[in-house]
Amino acid sequence: MGNILFIGDLVVVKKQLQSITGIYEIGIIIGETKIIPSDLSDIEMDEIDSFNVYFPGLESLYTIPKTCVEKLIILQE
Repeated sequence: MGNILFIGDLVVVKKQLQSITGIYEIGIIIGETKIIPSDLSDIEMDEIDSFNVYFPGLESLYTIPKTCVEKLIILQE
């Protein structure tokens, strides 16, 4: 199963990145955007496809690259 995400999906930051970002909460995708790395004048980089993710538990909105989040899977027994 691929990492196909849509606006409205519940997501988490990938486990290997949670300790780096400090974000352990569940978020909801509220939009798509691109990060434009224009601050790095010495390095030529492409735009980074990203999501705007709102974390209700943190009451914060973050722009996170699409490859850094994964869909929350809820297992029911």
